[in-house]
Amino acid sequence: MKITRLFEKNPRSIITIGPRQTIRDALKIMNEKRIGALMVVDDDKVAGIMTERDILTNIHKMQSYKEDKYVADIMTPRGKFIEGDASSDLQAVMQIMTDRKVRHLPIFNNGMMIGMVSIGDVIKALLEAADEENQLLKDYIGGSY
Repeated sequence: MKITRLFEKNPRSIITIGPRQTIRDALKIMNEKRIGALMVVDDDKVAGIMTERDILTNIHKMQSYKEDKYVADIMTPRGKFIEGDASSDLQAVMQIMTDRKVRHLPIFNNGMMIGMVSIGDVIKALLEAADEENQLLKDYIGGSY
């Protein structure tokens, strides 16, 4: 199953933030939307990604935490974060996320971002696919296919 099927089955918008917004703004959005990552967009172009891990890592490094620091100060810029490809299948995406130890993966198609998946999204989709396959096999064996 291709990763794009996740977006077809469960359409969702990409939640973004600007690089000149504050960490406080980012935390508010992440809490309200119950998500762990935001895409950073500047002038309609993906500039980076900011994840819970980025926030925690950078707060730890600061001498004194300042919520008014900017997203651009702690985000992972484009070119330094891992991107998924729309042509990838779920197994490949899960392998990338596992190997690179990332919980959120932006998915791109021909250089354009089309969505973001979490490891939870991928696992859920793989379990659903396994359940569907299991049911088909049961139906086939039982002669009701």
